[in-house]
Amino acid sequence: MNRFLAFKVFVCFSQFFLLVFYCSNSTKEQLSILPGLNEKYLALNEKFLRDYYGEEETKANALHILNLRCQKKEIKDPHSCYNLAVLHFQSKEYQKAYDASLGAVQKKPTDSLYQNMLRQASLQSNQVYSLSLLKQKNGEIINLYSQMIYHCHKKEEAKVIQNLKVLIAKKYVTSNLIQSGLLAACIQEAEKTKLLQSLTVNKIDYATYYYQEKSKLNPFSKIWDTSYYEKKSAIENMEFLNKELTVNWRDFKRYVLKNNPKFAIYHFKIFLNNLRNLSEKDVQNKNLYQALERAAKIIIEQDKVYVNYRFLIQEF
Repeated sequence: MNRFLAFKVFVCFSQFFLLVFYCSNSTKEQLSILPGLNEKYLALNEKFLRDYYGEEETKANALHILNLRCQKKEIKDPHSCYNLAVLHFQSKEYQKAYDASLGAVQKKPTDSLYQNMLRQASLQSNQVYSLSLLKQKNGEIINLYSQMIYHCHKKEEAKVIQNLKVLIAKKYVTSNLIQSGLLAACIQEAEKTKLLQSLTVNKIDYATYYYQEKSKLNPFSKIWDTSYYEKKSAIENMEFLNKELTVNWRDFKRYVLKNNPKFAIYHFKIFLNNLRNLSEKDVQNKNLYQALERAAKIIIEQDKVYVNYRFLIQEF
């Protein structure tokens, strides 16, 4: 597992630990469990994640069960579709990720988590215009912005400008976005000048809004700062984080990367102690803390970044 995938899985444990199975070797039993967040659910998802990152045979079986649950109409489990999409996306099988995420949205059209997965898969699988299926606040604006990103990656300047003009007319573009933001490299200087001249007072810095909204989509944003993940930044490079546990894990990883075991272990213990204390105090989000603890254990166990710190698994 590479470093980017590791931190992505760590933040996206929400995506992966929202499956519902029971720890059983029986496919029939696994398919009969109804959706719900509980201890059995978390335990089986830990097994399921291990299977996926294990041998090819167990990986294939994990995908097979997910697909069956996604297709099974009797239990209506959109999260199986969603988690299937996440795994295909991480494997760069974008068409399969799109198909699975579309299944999740069709089962639960208003769920923002599924919408976000469909948006990402649509961009990567060249099906960006399926974003019209999304039903959310400011959906048209978000879709236009997503289409611009897609056309920018495809180096289709004319289409980028076309979408940009619509957003300018609606006052959702700042000069920073054109001059030094995501789209700056996609537009020639002459066109930038014309676009900047057409700007008026804007309602919002939409690039900032876009990342803020994406961050809010993650249910773990209640206990974890997901902003660095949404921006595809490494957690160890982030100076300002707004959740205590995220800061604790960042400091732990920094010292791991610096090959400083004394301080790495120190910050790991701070992370684990805070995690368990918060879990006891914040009863409403207890399941999120449990999922986070399981995810941390799996990351330390499987990510090569922590190969010299496998002994910390005994702390869980």
